[in-house]
Amino acid sequence: MTEIKSLQRMLAVQILYQESINPNDDSFDINETLKDAIETLKLNKLKKKSNLNFAKKIYSGVWSNNKSIDADILLALGSSHDFKKFGKLLKFILKAAVFELKYDNQLSKKIIISEYLKITDSFYANNEASLVNGILDNIQK
Repeated sequence: MTEIKSLQRMLAVQILYQESINPNDDSFDINETLKDAIETLKLNKLKKKSNLNFAKKIYSGVWSNNKSIDADILLALGSSHDFKKFGKLLKFILKAAVFELKYDNQLSKKIIISEYLKITDSFYANNEASLVNGILDNIQK
């Protein structure tokens, strides 16, 4: 997987999360938010090499398929966990991954899971990656 695509996945998760913590912010603009995130994270090479369409695709795909994605996650979880109790960031990591697995379907399941496990590891230090791996492995394409 290219570094550019991996970084765009990370950006997509971050802007999904950012919008969710400010749901009544009428000034939210995906292009401005992506630009700010790139500057904050010092990802200038990404700005020079990419139009960020992949991050935008994930972002809009998650919101367009949100109810179906939630249903997919609940089905994959079974009764072992309560999705409502998951933190927002973890939810959006899962939602972005499920969007790619089920609704974008450009890559193998193994690659997509690997990419989102890296994202999970970049935010969490505990057992969250194992949880994400288990849930995504149970998602039916």
